[in-house]
Amino acid sequence: MRLPASVSALLLAAALLPVGAQTVGLTVLAPNGGETFHVGDTMHVRWSADTSRVGAVNIELSFDAGSTWNLLTSSHSVFVTDSTWGDYRWVVPESLATVSGMVSTLSAECLVRVWNYVGHSPQDESNTVFTIAAVSAPPAQPQDHCGCGADASAALIPPLFFSAGSWWRRRRRRLPAS
Repeated sequence: MRLPASVSALLLAAALLPVGAQTVGLTVLAPNGGETFHVGDTMHVRWSADTSRVGAVNIELSFDAGSTWNLLTSSHSVFVTDSTWGDYRWVVPESLATVSGMVSTLSAECLVRVWNYVGHSPQDESNTVFTIAAVSAPPAQPQDHCGCGADASAALIPPLFFSAGSWWRRRRRRLPAS
């Protein structure tokens, strides 16, 4: 099988680079360490890349400080022509399907790694670990919201709902007395 000239040129360029120079050209910008994400949040995996050297990337996540890696973009690579180039948005699930089965995403030792699809270099990963945590509990309900007693207050407090990674109160209007 004959490779297209552009792929052959990229493979040759990657092979001729000195070992230390292969990390130049691709940099993970976020998450880069210290962040906390919750299940349901949208994580923006951001990177910058020299598009003369990198035309497509794969994104991996580690939940054990880099001991093992799981492809985040398992169905495809992110190409320079994609609208998600440089800022891949991922809604954080509670678990991730991998070739070896389901893996929990809940960890305080997460890293992200972005690597060139052709030849695996250049590549970069988060500088330090970040956290993926379970959905936080809703805020405590006040007992006397309107100052008119606990029973009346409980009837006026609108229900809470979870959306876009945050807890929200649904607005309700008081019905006129009949």
